[in-house]
This record gives sequence, structure tokens and C-alpha cells, in this order.
Amino acid sequence: MFFAFFYTAIVFNPTETADNLKKHGGFIPGIRPGERTAEYIDYVLSRITVLGAVYLAIVCLIPEILISYASVAVLLWRNVASDRGQRDHGYGSAGSGLSARPSI
Repeated sequence: MFFAFFYTAIVFNPTETADNLKKHGGFIPGIRPGERTAEYIDYVLSRITVLGAVYLAIVCLIPEILISYASVAVLLWRNVASDRGQRDHGYGSAGSGLSARPSI
């Protein structure tokens, strides 16, 4: 969750976005241009970031929960291991889908 807020703080600047909106004649209905717009954008961005961070945390924790309570890791590992034995890993060999074409 920390990384989601950290990345958002680095990438997105609400004050700059509010200034760009004001410069180009854009506005958010019901919100005054300038400082109020920056505050509103920051408020909305914080709420969206919380939802996104919670979603990412849940997506990351589901496999851990399944591994610890349902022993799913063994099943997943068996599928991966059996799939690796059936595939051909040679580059350019028959069955790998890669072919050498002469350049034109």
C-alpha cells in the first residue's frame, strides 16, 4: 500500500494538473479553478489510490492464503512442472513456432 501512495505522489501532481486546467480554460463543475481544484483532485486521487492499493493487496494475498490453507501451491507446481516437460525450449527448432526468415 505504501508503494501505491509513493508512486502516485511521484508521478501525479494535483497542483500542476489544476494549473493546466486553468490555463487551457478547463474546469471541474462546482469547483473553483486554482487552489480549490488542486485540493479536489488530491482528494479524489487519494480515494482512488486507497481503492487501488487495497485491490492490489488482496490480489497479492489471495495466493498466499490459498497456499497456506488449501495446499494449492503443490497443485500449481505440478501443473507448471508437467507443462515444462511437454514444451520444446529450443530456439528455432521444430515445434517452437520460431522460424528463421531471410531479411529483405
